[in-house]
Amino acid sequence: MKKVLIATIMVAMVAGLAMSCNAATDQSATTSASITVGSVFSIGFLTTVKPPAVPPRSSTSITFSAVGSPAPVGLNGWYYNSLATLNANGDPNDNNCDVGILCKSNAHTSTKPFYLKIKKSSDSLDNMIGYNVGGAWDAGASTSTELLPATGGGTVTYPSAFKGSTGTSKNGWGTLPTALTTIYTSGTNVYSTYGVLIPISFALVPDGLAASGTAYSTTITYTMTAPV
Repeated sequence: MKKVLIATIMVAMVAGLAMSCNAATDQSATTSASITVGSVFSIGFLTTVKPPAVPPRSSTSITFSAVGSPAPVGLNGWYYNSLATLNANGDPNDNNCDVGILCKSNAHTSTKPFYLKIKKSSDSLDNMIGYNVGGAWDAGASTSTELLPATGGGTVTYPSAFKGSTGTSKNGWGTLPTALTTIYTSGTNVYSTYGVLIPISFALVPDGLAASGTAYSTTITYTMTAPV
């Protein structure tokens, strides 16, 4: 009789354990979510003064210092934005640019980059205006020293020496072309929120420019080409 009693008790314990496990089985509920990411692809002018420390002096209109006025010492016939502060050598020293171009995109890849290009209209100021590209910056940087990284940040195409029709040349400057010329090629990093900032400055060497009662003018065009 003892053996039968023990067997009955063990069976009851196993059955109780099985019932406890079934009661603790995990349960779940699900819901679906749909997210749409739009294409960001735009070009514009920097309008706020914030890091990086290359705020623009101008944007859609630039006026050069009056030609024919006494040139500062060391200027060698170069004229700059009339809003620029010049040093004793006649060069801008306010750490600003003339125009800050903002490029935003999430539509590019490493094999299909976008390009920022520049040109001027063909007119009487051909070969008299030079341009300088101040690198490529993360417009959302928290400090004034955050250039785009060498890997993934894209590539800047800097111009060659410019001296106008005559005069002293300066490295880092180039003749403003009349055909679209690439100055920035995107990398793999995405800058669709704040954008990539390209600071650009200009100079005028008006050798041989005839005196006129009417101001000379030209149009500078910046073009951001879509990935293809």
